[in-house]
Amino acid sequence: MAGLRAPRAGLAREQQQKVDNAFDTEEAVKCLVWIREVTGEDIPVETVMDDKQSVQDFFYATLKDGFLLCKLANCIVPEEMQIKMKSLTFKKSTNEAFESARERSRLEIFCDKIMEYGVPETLTFQIDSLYERTNLVQVYCAIRNFGMEDDDDDGGGGGGKCRPVDHDNDGDNMWSKLELFAHACIEFGVSETNTFQIDSLYERTNLSQVCAAIRSLGIEAESRPSYIGTRMWPKKSMLNRRSFSQEQLRMGACVINLQMGTNRCANQSGLSFGKKRMITKN
Repeated sequence: MAGLRAPRAGLAREQQQKVDNAFDTEEAVKCLVWIREVTGEDIPVETVMDDKQSVQDFFYATLKDGFLLCKLANCIVPEEMQIKMKSLTFKKSTNEAFESARERSRLEIFCDKIMEYGVPETLTFQIDSLYERTNLVQVYCAIRNFGMEDDDDDGGGGGGKCRPVDHDNDGDNMWSKLELFAHACIEFGVSETNTFQIDSLYERTNLSQVCAAIRSLGIEAESRPSYIGTRMWPKKSMLNRRSFSQEQLRMGACVINLQMGTNRCANQSGLSFGKKRMITKN
């Protein structure tokens, strides 16, 4: 996890500081509020809005194990795309290494699921962005895009309430749960590039990427007609196809475009260079 990593130094430290500075607390809080509205889980985000570091820590701790993300995906995607929460990935392991691997797996499943749902790969996040806390911005962007995607869907949960998550009995290694969430996002329609690597959350290397992925998921979800939950994300652009008849196309060929010049509008007709400059010895 993030606490087991050696501190970054040199150029790596400077790069990580740039990534951390890009973290938007308002966007992260918005992602958590949206997840609370869709899943019905109790997320006391109002208690940590004092400073940026508190929001970062709370955002990371809330999403790192992958349970909430996988539940979010199940609340949105159609029944045939639901994540099996009773699988081995969601069972607690006393072995720290196994538990870590399952946490990453759950994040990866979420990213894959939102891409399957319709969120473009470029709008998801890498696992390390959340697991390693390297780019939280991308994480909340992915969640937002997932929410915007739901308006285009004719089926699926669309913001309905789900069974509360039992973190003790229903969980698996955090890595596996995060992997499940990533897969669910991809299946839902979120593109793979809009999800996040497991390390981004699990190792806290890129929390911004995790936010970007949640935002992508939100955008994707809210774009589906079946979505009935609270709308918090930008509206996804819709296809607006135009068709022209052959007569209209022929008429367009008769129009002289401005690249060929024009005698209308403002022009330089009548202008001259003016009087030449007189230079004398005195």
